[in-house]
Amino acid sequence: MRALHRSLAFLAAALALLLPARPAIALPTFGQTCSNCHNATTGRLSVTSTVKTNLDKTRLDKQKAGSLPTFTVLRGKKLTIPIVVLNGTSTYAVEVANLSAGGLIKKRANLLAYTPGAGFTVLGKPAYYVSSTGGTSWRGQRTTYNFTITVKKNCPVDTYELYVRVAGTGPGKWSQTQRIYVQVR
Repeated sequence: MRALHRSLAFLAAALALLLPARPAIALPTFGQTCSNCHNATTGRLSVTSTVKTNLDKTRLDKQKAGSLPTFTVLRGKKLTIPIVVLNGTSTYAVEVANLSAGGLIKKRANLLAYTPGAGFTVLGKPAYYVSSTGGTSWRGQRTTYNFTITVKKNCPVDTYELYVRVAGTGPGKWSQTQRIYVQVR
């Protein structure tokens, strides 16, 4: 019996050496996003626009967000949001979320109607988008990701708030979130 156990142990060790190693990945599950497990930090992400808007006095949800980068798009047109990762340390991924939240100025029932562009993978319900499901290795330099959507012609005219995040590891688990406005006209 011992000989059988030794043989099985040897076989298991040999298989472990011969089979290719798969990288470990962690995906947000059960509707949670990266920031649920990764601690908040700063200095990792930049989303800039030529305009910042403060809607604190007019938001229907009464949240106080302060001045946020604002992107304006006409219905039926494409919108590209440049997301710059400033420091991804070891491994990271970019996430864009909150696309199913309601309008902020006209009606909370207004929903952003869009078609996603290429380059990001859709996950979860409600849908959010990630740049990589296995993580991207940091190469030591700023990296720009362009998140693109085409706003549908029937999209309600309103202002919507999106969450742009970068989350990663090394050392520890970290994330940074930038809230932005998308004004549809």
